[in-house]
Amino acid sequence: KLIPVIGAPALLGRRPWPIIAGSVTAFALLYVPYVLASGGGVLGFLPTYFGEEGYGSGRRFVLLSLIAPGAASTVLAVLLIGVTGAMVWWKSTPANPWVGQVVMIGTTLLILTPRYAWYALLLVPMIAMAGRWEWLAVPLALTVRLLIGDPTVGRVAIAVAIVFIIVVSLKRAGPGVLGRIGALPAEAWHDFRSLRIGRASQHPPATGEH
Repeated sequence: KLIPVIGAPALLGRRPWPIIAGSVTAFALLYVPYVLASGGGVLGFLPTYFGEEGYGSGRRFVLLSLIAPGAASTVLAVLLIGVTGAMVWWKSTPANPWVGQVVMIGTTLLILTPRYAWYALLLVPMIAMAGRWEWLAVPLALTVRLLIGDPTVGRVAIAVAIVFIIVVSLKRAGPGVLGRIGALPAEAWHDFRSLRIGRASQHPPATGEH
């Protein structure tokens, strides 16, 4: 199962490439015997699963399909998950990754809106470690979506979960949170410039006549 990889951005730290390279290498080496024995069959039911569940056509995204019908919702989902992963990686620390993992896993589930609520079991231990109980709205909403097949009920459940999480999170963050959120792009740009200046100072330009 590759699903737990969505919790990885909170673990990468400020030097992600050694961790990514080591993880991919270990995974590839462990899979070599299965690839040699089965070839392309090593993927099993996965390609068929994506088709049957409607992720290729976009019909599986119960909220995104309302604003981006068809395959456009798949593109939008990938974009939103990518932005979330980048922000979680930027703001998380590997010493305390729990809040970042809650945000990453919970947001991914709200975007993908899987039909099977047990996917949210991956989120529950992270909620316990982070103490962000408001994110329990995600497994509850997915359970409603599973037990009541009506698409409208599923959309309402997911939308209510999103609003509830946002409201509680803003209240938890305290006064002035919107101003701090607005300052994030400037903070990120400052950190990026500092990183570039630091690298440049390590490699001063050569002097002398040419």
